[in-house]
Amino acid sequence: MNGSLILFGIEAGVRLGRKVYDVLVDQNVERALLLPIGDLYADVTRAVALNYFLEHPALTARGNAETPRGPYFGYNQGQLILAYKTLIEIDSQLKEGDGSLSEAVDVIGNLSQFEQYKEGFGSKPVLQRLLGTLVEIGVDYFLANPKAMGRDSNARRVVQSFLIGLDETDFAESSRIEIVGDLLGASLRALDSNLALIDDSRQVQAVLGGITKALLADIEDLTASGALQSELADREALIRRLGSSVIRGAVGAFSENLDLFMEDGTSRKIAQSALTQVLKGISGKEDIFSNETIRLIYKSALVAIADNTSDLIGDEFVGILIADSLQALSDADNLFAKETFGAIVLAALETLRDNAELLINPDDPREQLFATTISAMAKGLVGTLAGGGGVNDLLSKTQLLELAQVVFQQVAAHPEHLIGADPDDARMTALAQILGSVAQALGTNPGLLVSGDGLVSLLDTAIEVAVLNADKLIDFGDPNTAGNLLFKIVQQVAMVIEDESKDPRGLVTRQVFLEIVERVLPLTSANLEILIAGKENSVRDVVQKTLELAEGILENRTNGATLPVLVEELLRRVLWGELDLDAPDEVTLAAREILRRAS
Repeated sequence: MNGSLILFGIEAGVRLGRKVYDVLVDQNVERALLLPIGDLYADVTRAVALNYFLEHPALTARGNAETPRGPYFGYNQGQLILAYKTLIEIDSQLKEGDGSLSEAVDVIGNLSQFEQYKEGFGSKPVLQRLLGTLVEIGVDYFLANPKAMGRDSNARRVVQSFLIGLDETDFAESSRIEIVGDLLGASLRALDSNLALIDDSRQVQAVLGGITKALLADIEDLTASGALQSELADREALIRRLGSSVIRGAVGAFSENLDLFMEDGTSRKIAQSALTQVLKGISGKEDIFSNETIRLIYKSALVAIADNTSDLIGDEFVGILIADSLQALSDADNLFAKETFGAIVLAALETLRDNAELLINPDDPREQLFATTISAMAKGLVGTLAGGGGVNDLLSKTQLLELAQVVFQQVAAHPEHLIGADPDDARMTALAQILGSVAQALGTNPGLLVSGDGLVSLLDTAIEVAVLNADKLIDFGDPNTAGNLLFKIVQQVAMVIEDESKDPRGLVTRQVFLEIVERVLPLTSANLEILIAGKENSVRDVVQKTLELAEGILENRTNGATLPVLVEELLRRVLWGELDLDAPDEVTLAAREILRRAS
């Protein structure tokens, strides 16, 4: 892979209207080395032509260990006359016209090196076709962007880096030349304006080499497995579609995290490993991923592996994470829309980056919790709400994605408490029980109590609170969430609020309900003694008494802003045995004191 020859071919092709490319891909080894660039001069005399070659013996030299063979060695006089006419035509095309033909000789001299590939000088025909394709891609790009052809231009450096990155790639006969050509084009488009990454050409070489090797290896593996021609064609089309996306993903990962990609050898391995694992992970479900989603997933996989190299590089963890998560999403009884699968996988990868040490079992790196987390979410939320509707009736696709991100972060912080070690039934995980308890407790008309955003926030709070006292708030011996104390606490608030007769002033908006529950949950979790001792309806009684005060004696002292505070503080006193709700004067006095401090 001679980078200087390819750059020469691109430059000459730009100047000669792509005619150099025609020569590079010509398989007729008997044809004289002539550029088909129009009508050649017919009035050149035999003597002038032959005299020119006498004056420039290097063009016809036999060559030896010290002197290269001339491009026209072995040509007879008739061929030399045609060759001279070609030199004149090239000189004319290059607009030199000084009679020396020096530029034309340089073009022919370099092309002769390509000609030697045809004669067995170290290259198979497939490599010659590859060289021609790369020259064609470069010519097309620079013809469209003529200012990018400068000697020290970014685009030129991209081409050089791309070619160097191919050095370790074995181009067998079955290699897909079009894929490599597409990658060069994508690299030029994605990298030409990215000065931060191009400034470190070694990193560019590493990432481009890794990406190319991974894509070609994917095709080779499929070929070796005996795949049908139609399957190979589909895979080639997919890889060509994804080429630009993965290049752009790599640009983003490297340019935004240069400190993670400082070691040249490791960078190439990371780029190859990340892409190989992504391709394996999405296998069979490629149709649900857009190019933009693939860009983001590859970018995130690169950064996750680079940030946790010792745990992830060279292993199948990322690929298994993607594949298992996609399977879990598919099995989630339509809780998640297919168009959100990619975004949820992306959220898992982003969580992995910052929490790998918590989410990876060092004894078995392939064991991971994301698929179990998704299954637990599904088991907890797929069932109907108390009112007969589903969670999908409250949560939009975007809000379900936000919930998945919240849950991933909570699992990353408390993996052993929320998921445990590979549970046999996802319904029995703390996560599924917590989510199910809240969803089932929202009464006959959940939409009156919470918005979609409010439900996401409420579930986040419930997880955060319950994980700290799960053995008391959850009955792990029964998959029915109605037996959980967590369920009963939320339900007691909901039962009172949804009864409009209890709130004739309409103080309890969705936001007020959310704030009440978010205040009640941590308070009750830390003070369960009275609830467990037989007064489990204390939460209901406090909420109801608070609404009575807001409607009656404290009507002009209470509004939606102070109501949650009043509920929390009255409940605190009840839970500590400091307040008897059956003593009206005592309750009113306590309420006035609370409101005075709150105002």
